[in-house]
Amino acid sequence: MIEEKLVIDNINLIYLVLKKYGLYRKLDEYYDIGLIGLIKGVKTFDDSKGYAISTYLVRCITNEVLIYQRKSISLKRGGGIKDISIYTPINEEENELLEVIPSNEDIEENTIKKEQLEMIYKEISKLSERDKFIICSKYGLLGHKELTQEQLAIQTGLSQSYVCRIIKKFIEEVRRKYER
Repeated sequence: MIEEKLVIDNINLIYLVLKKYGLYRKLDEYYDIGLIGLIKGVKTFDDSKGYAISTYLVRCITNEVLIYQRKSISLKRGGGIKDISIYTPINEEENELLEVIPSNEDIEENTIKKEQLEMIYKEISKLSERDKFIICSKYGLLGHKELTQEQLAIQTGLSQSYVCRIIKKFIEEVRRKYER
């Protein structure tokens, strides 16, 4: 049960790897391969080694995808390869890949949201401490309590209109960079 939750929680890593290697357009072909790598990674992860699970899982997914690519090239040259589908058994109980794939969430949309959040956090990290406090407190990010502009003005000793300008400027910069 824990392994299934880890697979579901980290399923977006497959898209990350496929995007990194320019295979996102071949999603139908490589998604199942990435899922096999993810499942293998979840089963073999050892947290005593000090690695973050996501780092380890990305490596396992990458390895599985690259092995499949090599086998595909070998097949084109006359070698053999076993077909893999969502009905491929993944363990001794004969569970199939289809059984561990979440069905009621939009994975692509979640991946896009995660990428957007990562970009926003990256932009926040570039801010001065004061501006970082204002943005994080305004939106309740990074453990900050959500505050109004008026509360932020009192806490920072700035006028409310200046706090508003800082927030507006940050939003415009993020939006401009995101649109590129």
